[in-house]
Amino acid sequence: MQKQSWKWQDDKKLEESLNDYVSKNFKRREILSYVSSSFTNYSWSFATLDRRLRYFNISYVNKDDCTVDKVRRAVIEELQGPSANFGYRAMHQVIRVKHNLRVPRALVADMLKDVDPVAVENRQPLYVVS
Repeated sequence: MQKQSWKWQDDKKLEESLNDYVSKNFKRREILSYVSSSFTNYSWSFATLDRRLRYFNISYVNKDDCTVDKVRRAVIEELQGPSANFGYRAMHQVIRVKHNLRVPRALVADMLKDVDPVAVENRQPLYVVS
């Protein structure tokens, strides 16, 4: 039986699922695994996944979310809670999931350095020179 690939453009459940996976920062390999098992009526490959993400205008970084003020507010809010000791990678993940901001990891790292430079310095690994 031939899989019908032309109906995916109208599939809102597929669009919502892809958007959810990307907002949770899943890797393409993980997304492909999930959609291959959940949406078996469509053909899947990495190229197909990329094409469908582009069609639905879903990307890992949203330039509209990248305002410094939004990221600063999110970082400050997280630093006042249990995420205070997180490094920039974990903080990036929290900001993506909890605040639904699709921002580059480097922006979160820069914002952490700007907002709390002492804590960032304390989290640096200590190298022993021999």
